[in-house]
Amino acid sequence: ESTTEITPELQHSRRAYLKLPLDRKIAIFAGRFVENKGLHEIREIAASLPDVLFLMCGSGPLDPTNWCLSNVAVLGTKGPTELKDLFLASDVLLLPSTEGGFPLVVPEAMACGLPCCILKDTWLAWGEGAQYFVILERSRMIVQFARYLASPMDFAIRRDLARYATASWDWRRSGIDFLELYRHTKKRHTASP
Repeated sequence: ESTTEITPELQHSRRAYLKLPLDRKIAIFAGRFVENKGLHEIREIAASLPDVLFLMCGSGPLDPTNWCLSNVAVLGTKGPTELKDLFLASDVLLLPSTEGGFPLVVPEAMACGLPCCILKDTWLAWGEGAQYFVILERSRMIVQFARYLASPMDFAIRRDLARYATASWDWRRSGIDFLELYRHTKKRHTASP
């Protein structure tokens, strides 16, 4: 998908294709079902926002079906194409991860124009483009997440977000940068006595 195609119509078509509700806010989590990914926090948020549908993609030792929340759908592990469709259908990625630096799922979601609600420590592992993230404070997470959903990024900003992600995490550019770093390091190493 071209990043310029991120529109309400595209979101609507993806929701229809995936048989997701057209008239509800949808938050998605993608990752391992482990405590340090913020599963406890997601459960609290989902319990406090029953009108929001929470899609849980992944697997692990914790089982969100045990939460017994009717607004939580556990979809299991998804491949890249399925995950992309789910990102395009959703309103926000929710990843209140407490460890692990800057997870790959964040740039993947952002490349689809999906705003990402993450903790400040996660954002600091990247440390740039704060305007393209929804940065949550752990102590105010539920209130801040609800506030974001009440006034989400519009689709023009989401298209900018996707362009930012594509430019920031381009594999070819990263490969060229790493190759240049390797050459520079090798040159310094061979020049040393």
